[in-house]
Amino acid sequence: MRVLMYLVSYLCSTAGLIIAFCYVLRSGKIIKGMLIGYGLSIVCVFLVSVVFPGILAGYDKEYSLCFPEAIAVPAIIFTGWLSSSIVVVIAGLIRYFVARFWSHSK
Repeated sequence: MRVLMYLVSYLCSTAGLIIAFCYVLRSGKIIKGMLIGYGLSIVCVFLVSVVFPGILAGYDKEYSLCFPEAIAVPAIIFTGWLSSSIVVVIAGLIRYFVARFWSHSK
């Protein structure tokens, strides 16, 4: 059960990065994509680390202990920009190379 909860929390924290990746692929705006990914990562980790365990604690204390601790929120606030910037730069490079080589192939 504990592994499943950590998997869900990891997927929730990367949900913002997936949205930022798709945004940059479609629009090409890297700075705004990085801010979107960073902000959504903070919101998702806050939900998984603070809100969901608080709701579950009202029903069953055992399941609320399976979620990651709230210490993940400050960690994402201080280091979340790095993962967001890496994802956005990769998306920007993919967009650049596809646009450059797609037009040459026609």
